[in-house]
Amino acid sequence: MQKSDLEIELSRFHNEDGTRTAIVYSINHGASYVIDLYLGETLIDYLVIKDKSVHFVECAAENFVLGVYKGPA
Repeated sequence: MQKSDLEIELSRFHNEDGTRTAIVYSINHGASYVIDLYLGETLIDYLVIKDKSVHFVECAAENFVLGVYKGPA
């Protein structure tokens, strides 16, 4: 996904040992959100979420770093 002026990083989440990271971006002023999912420094997947609050999206990001959501199978 190409970054634009309308894509703004909102938050980053990391697990305790630094092996899992999730970065939350707002697209078009909150019209949708993207979560980049990393294992180590490798981007393994991204999620596009529409019609949800920023709180919902940040909880999803936190679920990934805590291991609740494992990422792609």
